[in-house]
Amino acid sequence: DSVWFIKSDKILVNEMNKIVKTFGNTMKRYGKYDYNITDGKKGSKNLLREYLKDINLFNKSSFKKNIPDFIFKLEKKYISIFLNRLFSCDGTIGLNKDKSCFLEYTSVNKELIFQVQHLLLRFGIISKVRYRKDGKNPNFYSYEISLNNKKNIEKFIKEIGFFGEKEKTMEKVLKHLKKVNSNTNNDLIPIRNPKRQKDGRCFFTKKSILKSSFNEIKDSKHCLYSDSDIFWDEIVLIKKIG
Repeated sequence: DSVWFIKSDKILVNEMNKIVKTFGNTMKRYGKYDYNITDGKKGSKNLLREYLKDINLFNKSSFKKNIPDFIFKLEKKYISIFLNRLFSCDGTIGLNKDKSCFLEYTSVNKELIFQVQHLLLRFGIISKVRYRKDGKNPNFYSYEISLNNKKNIEKFIKEIGFFGEKEKTMEKVLKHLKKVNSNTNNDLIPIRNPKRQKDGRCFFTKKSILKSSFNEIKDSKHCLYSDSDIFWDEIVLIKKIG
């Protein structure tokens, strides 16, 4: 029946301590990274616990925690702060061995993952969701949001970013991205047979093509697609998530 904050990042712990104090509560350390948030005075209410009850987050397991409805109604600048702290606590950013960049957020809660993906779209950030099984433990699974191309990672860093110790890694990734050419093959437009001109010749394609390829098409109708902010994808499910 108590509230815990478990984190090794001292910057995040210090910020959480300041927030706790605004509720009149205190943080007591147990173990290396475990902090129990207790009542400020004996006999007083734990106001942070009461607040978590009000937004239906108190005493919820990782499988049942969802983003409260009011978050979806906030202005972008506040959603940015929310996502910043969410990813700073539980997200990851870095470089793979092959020097490719990655930015991820993982949870066992499928609904939460799609809520986060929805909020990222408010910033025009395209992400992929993957279902992952643990090879060592077949009973354990998770869902992962992944950003793995230059455009979306740069946009995330610019409009959302990280806070705390992960901010240093973010700066390294940003520095590396400046040396990398943008190369994404998932921004496709599902138009068949657009007429293209290249080296003075005309030819047709039967498959969807990259939005960037429309720069080669001398057709005002098709150029409208290349200049739009629409990201084309197949609709497989329509479901309310918040």
